[in-house]
Amino acid sequence: MGLRRRPAALTEEQRVRIWARVERRLRAPRRSTVADRVYAAFELVAAPAPLIARAAASLGLVAALVAGAMVASAEALPQEPLYAVKSSAEQLRLALAVEPGDRVAVELSLSEHRSADAVRLVAQGDHAGAALAATSSAAHVAEAAAALALLERAGDEAPAALSGLAERMTRQQRRSEAAVAALGAAAPAGQAAAAAPSGGTETQAGSGVAGAIADEAASVARRAAAVAERLAQAEERQSAGPREAPGREAAARSSDGASHAAERARDEAERASQAAQRAKHAGPPALVGPPNGPATGRRPDR
Repeated sequence: MGLRRRPAALTEEQRVRIWARVERRLRAPRRSTVADRVYAAFELVAAPAPLIARAAASLGLVAALVAGAMVASAEALPQEPLYAVKSSAEQLRLALAVEPGDRVAVELSLSEHRSADAVRLVAQGDHAGAALAATSSAAHVAEAAAALALLERAGDEAPAALSGLAERMTRQQRRSEAAVAALGAAAPAGQAAAAAPSGGTETQAGSGVAGAIADEAASVARRAAAVAERLAQAEERQSAGPREAPGREAAARSSDGASHAAERARDEAERASQAAQRAKHAGPPALVGPPNGPATGRRPDR
């Protein structure tokens, strides 16, 4: 068995040449190959994939929670935890209803919800809250009528469609009026508002059907707000006893709630009055024709 010869040691000159060659290759720019580019593309796409997946899952979970809360809050009443979610969802619906036709539908839907709330609150004995709900229901009808007046003015909707919306508004207005009448009967003796039933929706000159409906809804809202005010006054008198009296603290809380409801009812009645003014000013277009002759049924030239 022979011995392996050891390689001869490099001279100093050889070491310098080898190092210079390595250094030149390190400094020279390397052209990327197709494989390098494919790898870089996959690396770029794959790197954020876990983050995107987690973000998508988080958004899906949040959406599911929000949708569940909105469904659960549909029957919520004031003073209940989910009522804030219900109010936020309704405000979102109003914000998205840009067109007058959509606005009419949303306002009428909200009016129906407030009427249902009023009935349930009366059954629970919360007359002040029911008066506020009835006022809000009438205010939504007035807002719907103001939007309907814009449709009348534009003439974009067919007469049958406008008539159908007006009939639906009138029916909802009657529900609001019935709720106010029920509240007046349920109020303490001597505190019911004088809420005589209206004489119907009569078209005023220049205001159109929508203006007449809005006027009537504003009147209902004012009567409901008057009921809320009288109920708040009754609650305040009941809570004015000695501090040591049994139930004094509960009576004070009830009085504060009734006062808050009356204040909000006044705001809703004012909103209804403003909507009625907008409905009358929007109105249908004036009909033109020859002097002392029949109207032509067209808009005046501008």
